[in-house]
Order: sequence, then C-alpha cells, then structure tokens
Amino acid sequence: VRPSYFETGSSVVAEEMRTQINYDFGVLEDPFKPYLGMMLAQIEGNADVRGTNAYNKALTERRWMVPKQLLLTMHLDERDLRGLSRGEECQLPGVEGETEKDWWQRNRRTDYIFKLR
Repeated sequence: VRPSYFETGSSVVAEEMRTQINYDFGVLEDPFKPYLGMMLAQIEGNADVRGTNAYNKALTERRWMVPKQLLLTMHLDERDLRGLSRGEECQLPGVEGETEKDWWQRNRRTDYIFKLR
C-alpha cells in the first residue's frame, strides 16, 4: 500500500488520497481474506523535522487517525487496525539531488504496514 502524503501542518485526506487508499486496500481484500484473523494493519503517522516534537507527535496522531476512519468504513474492523504516531522519528533518507523541501514533503506521510499478530 502506497504511503499517503500530506501538506505542511495538515492531516486532511484529500479526495485523491481517499481514492488511492480505497484502491490499494480494495486490491488486497481478496488475497488477504484467508489471513484476516492472523494479521493487522498498522497505520503510522510521520512528520518532517520542522516543528517541535510535541507539535509533530500531535500532528502525526491525526495523520493516522483520519485514514483509520476511512478504512473502518470501507475495508477493515477495529480489531484489524493499530495506529502509531512516529512524529519526526522515522525520517526517510535523503536522495542524491533531492532538495530539502522535497525531502520534507516525502516525510509528511502515513505508512501502512501489515504485521502478523
């Protein structure tokens, strides 16, 4: 499942992002059906390095809670989801030739990770 990317200081799930989440999880429904009782989706909110740690933690809490609500209405049950606020702790490594602004943008994201229980 592709990450969801956010604007600076935002946790709004834009229509394009909503469509992407629904598509990605929809594609996985049939292959994952036999494993639903054995795995869960962990939703991890992330932020770029700007802002205080307290601000980024609160922001990333919203960045996983908003997509969670969408997933609960469309694809998964509460028992199949877990959320985690990463704040600025899990920065992606910079890419050669990437601007600082582009790096910040890649780190304003929510990741979807599937784990066995």
